[in-house]
Amino acid sequence: MSCPVVERRTARRAFLCAGLILGAGCASAPPESMPQAEARQQLASGRSSYEQRQWKAAAAAFGRAALIFTALSESSAETAALRDQGEALRRAGEPQTAVAVYQRALELDRRLGQRQDQARDLGGLARCAAAQQQTVLAVQSAEDALTLADAGTPLAAVLENDLALYLLARGESGDPARARELLSSALASNQAQRDALGAASNELNLGRAEFAFGDSKLAESHLERALEGFRALQDLDGLAQTHEMFARLCLSRHEVEQVRFHREQARAGFELLEDQGGLRRIDSLAAE
Repeated sequence: MSCPVVERRTARRAFLCAGLILGAGCASAPPESMPQAEARQQLASGRSSYEQRQWKAAAAAFGRAALIFTALSESSAETAALRDQGEALRRAGEPQTAVAVYQRALELDRRLGQRQDQARDLGGLARCAAAQQQTVLAVQSAEDALTLADAGTPLAAVLENDLALYLLARGESGDPARARELLSSALASNQAQRDALGAASNELNLGRAEFAFGDSKLAESHLERALEGFRALQDLDGLAQTHEMFARLCLSRHEVEQVRFHREQARAGFELLEDQGGLRRIDSLAAE
């Protein structure tokens, strides 16, 4: 099961550490060196490319930043840049290369004793495993990440959301029920933190969970709330994902006109986003 909404949420958080490490100076701080200035420039270039969905260019820029931090012996900044590089590589369709990058970050963060960063690294490895259809490994990596993450934090909510989707993809006995529990926990956390994007993503995925459970009415309720949330945020990706899920729900109920409406809404969004994976899923849905 693909989980682009979760990927997008995680990606938006992915730049947090690298950007803040270079940007957290104060009036009394010494002027930055030439290598530090170059690292800052590479991070900015990477973020700009990423926002324009130029994944390979973003990965290259983050990789250059990581190399500079290695030379400067700034390990925390290096691992943050590596995580950004890994996310960009995965989005570029190179999950195997991304795995090597995330593993390098994990090795460094274990040496540094950074539990929360280790959780982020493992979360990235889980996404790479999912991208390669290695669902069992994705579940295990996400479980390990969640064990390290501080409870009630935004990171924990993201990992709960991710793990729930991997469980739904695995589909073993008890997986849908646990996925629902994880998503409910993530939703409560995001609502408490006033994270509107996180809450809308959770509603979408709760719709997926209830659909897997066979509760069409409850699934529809969650999807309606997801649409409302993504509309308020003007989040085109989230809207396209939710319309896609609505089309699947309506297809199961043989609601032909509603299937057509939601499918075309999803297609329009994926076309604007140039999301080839989304378009392939919609084409597949049309053939069912």
